[in-house]
Amino acid sequence: MDKNLEATLDYIVANLVAGNYQRLLVESQVRRMEPEDIQAAIAEHGQLTLPPAKGKKEVYVTEVRGSNEVHIDYFLWVDGSLSDLMVRIVAYQPLSEGKFSLWDIYAP
Repeated sequence: MDKNLEATLDYIVANLVAGNYQRLLVESQVRRMEPEDIQAAIAEHGQLTLPPAKGKKEVYVTEVRGSNEVHIDYFLWVDGSLSDLMVRIVAYQPLSEGKFSLWDIYAP
């Protein structure tokens, strides 16, 4: 995975775990959710935790042709274990700028 993309993903996950939902939404290029929506989606599954340093990362990256968008679907860790809860992020090229939209939090 691109190091800039990985840094953006790590930043978003760390802020989700810390409960900094408003901060992420302020930085999001497109606002699709409210802090209460994020909190409710997470609360249904338990307590978000950071993945272990060498833990399994389930991440799917799709570059959108004809666009500056990169779609990222990442399985979150809940209560110390990999869960079925995912965060969908749209990152924007150039990835070095770290621009993103927090698109959705869901369980497929």
